[in-house]
Amino acid sequence: TEKWVKFFGLTDFEWIVERKQTDEETRAQCWIHFDGRVANTVLQEKWDDVPYPGEIERVAFHEVMEAMLSDLWMLTTRRYLSEDEVEVARHRLIRILENSVWKQDWEGRNVQ
Repeated sequence: TEKWVKFFGLTDFEWIVERKQTDEETRAQCWIHFDGRVANTVLQEKWDDVPYPGEIERVAFHEVMEAMLSDLWMLTTRRYLSEDEVEVARHRLIRILENSVWKQDWEGRNVQ
């Protein structure tokens, strides 16, 4: 998480990063508290499957992207778009970045 926060310059947030088990069925989550500009990221301690190489790092990248796009999400949900439409658009952008920026970085660090 720290690497991508620095890479994208997301210093306008206070970052709280935790590794703990929650009741959620996701591998990680990021909650944004807009008033205080706090990004709280939680990575689940236990996963059903063994993570493949790079998966934990990819999940951390994903959660940083959640925070990066959070203002856009907040603003658009206050307009006439549905939350589902915004979620689809936001995750589309995240996947694009995962498959470009993150992939390039991961492959560059793991050259055989």
